[in-house]
Amino acid sequence: MSHDKGNTFKVIKSTLEDLGYSFNHRVLNGKHFVPQHRDRTIMVGFDKEFLDPI
Repeated sequence: MSHDKGNTFKVIKSTLEDLGYSFNHRVLNGKHFVPQHRDRTIMVGFDKEFLDPI
């Protein structure tokens, strides 16, 4: 989310939404899943044509 001052994230989000996807994201600390203390951005998109967003 901080790469290129947030522009990369904005482009990804905008592109998915323009393609008809709902877009959700969360920042999770990796220490709960792997032996590293690093924030991870998880992005999920759902095709609105096949699945209504929650």
